Amino acid sequence: MTTLNVLEIQINQMVGAPPDLSALAKNLHVLKMDKNAFNGTLPSSYCAFASTATAPLLTDCDLGGNSFVCPLPSACAATIASKCALNCSQVPPAPLL
Repeated sequence: MTTLNVLEIQINQMVGAPPDLSALAKNLHVLKMDKNAFNGTLPSSYCAFASTATAPLLTDCDLGGNSFVCPLPSACAATIASKCALNCSQVPPAPLL
């Protein structure tokens, strides 16, 4: 999957930690994982999507509508917040029943 250009897995009720997608960073144009139930902190491997050197082709990124907990990875918080639509909360979400 390292040559994948588009990953759209939005609105699928996926739960748990977001998957490690760092191997896709070099070729990905579109990353849409919005409106799922991913939770926890965004892994630092997502900094690869914030870097213009490792992810120069990423033109559409949406990670919003999940339950990520702040802070974002410190190495790329400002850059990933500007490149990808996402939201995070200072308070961890309540567990799903």
